[in-house]
Amino acid sequence: MIALAFIIAVNSALAAALARESCALERIEAARSEFEILYEKGEFDKARGIFSALERRCDLAPGHDRPRELNESFFRVESEKALAYLKGGDPLECLRTLAPLRRPSPPLGYAEFGFDDDAAVVKAIEHNAVLCQKAADRESSAFTRKPCPLKDLPKILSGVALPMGGGASAACLLLIGSKRGKDYYLDDSAAEPTPSDACPRVVSATAASGKILLRVLSVREDDGPLADVGACCGLERLGYARTSAGEVVELAASDEQPPCGGRGTARFLPSAVYRLAGDRLELLKDTTISSH
Repeated sequence: MIALAFIIAVNSALAAALARESCALERIEAARSEFEILYEKGEFDKARGIFSALERRCDLAPGHDRPRELNESFFRVESEKALAYLKGGDPLECLRTLAPLRRPSPPLGYAEFGFDDDAAVVKAIEHNAVLCQKAADRESSAFTRKPCPLKDLPKILSGVALPMGGGASAACLLLIGSKRGKDYYLDDSAAEPTPSDACPRVVSATAASGKILLRVLSVREDDGPLADVGACCGLERLGYARTSAGEVVELAASDEQPPCGGRGTARFLPSAVYRLAGDRLELLKDTTISSH
């Protein structure tokens, strides 16, 4: 599941960091200078590679027992890395890089290490976050969210109109709440939730000859947040687009959330893009952003 996988990844990264010595400030600044040269040339992948190589050699992570200058260098490296992702055409990775820094809590939040809103490095992080969010929003704007015109539907979380064809008078995609509802997670006596019980369902709705045909679209096990019981409870937005990859649907939460059921300290914003493939949804891209 997304939430569990992210927690494991963070713990693994922290364990690896403990096995390495702290990066010297001089080494970090030298790497930033190399990064800047490549960045100015437009070689964004190579620029990020400078920081990746640095992170393999020594530990950049901030710590309460480390000098403020070293902690600040970590946040500058992450901010610059995020900007390289953006300039390289990947605003999602930019947001993913910055999200743990902006959360006001351990292990990587800048506020945890005494950097307030007036700190230059915080202003840089927040400025880059705005740029990355605007770029991500432009990508998302390719999806139409025209309301579904069908009446007398079951209660839905979201609905979007589809192009009509095949004799249909109207067609929509609907996002319908889970069979058990969110309260299912609060019942400790209940069996372990499964996607079919706990996750919303995407339903194709077609009106023809005075009738509405509803068809639930299946998704493979572990295929993105729609099949992840730790993340799917927050999905509530739906979008549709025709792209070079075919007909695609965007699913997303509106706000950052804890794991479904409230267990754990992770926070993330679940979202994904799926391709419509007959009676199935095929994951194209998991766009979830985690901030631990």
